[in-house]
Amino acid sequence: MRREPGRTEKESVEYFERLGIEVILTGTKSDKLNSSERKKAMKNLSVFFDRPEELIPVTSSSKKDGRDVLLNIISSRI
Repeated sequence: MRREPGRTEKESVEYFERLGIEVILTGTKSDKLNSSERKKAMKNLSVFFDRPEELIPVTSSSKKDGRDVLLNIISSRI
């Protein structure tokens, strides 16, 4: 979340989706950003990848945030 996604990330997502592989985008290291920076980063990810913000879980391993949400998304797809 601390940096803007680039062409490589976009092409990787497009490649896997062309193969029929679902990609779960995840905003990591959210603890490194304050609330307004986090909101801006989520908006940027949403626009860049053309996905609703609700489909991009936000996680922080140090604060243990978002882990359950991400695991639920993964579990629902297996």
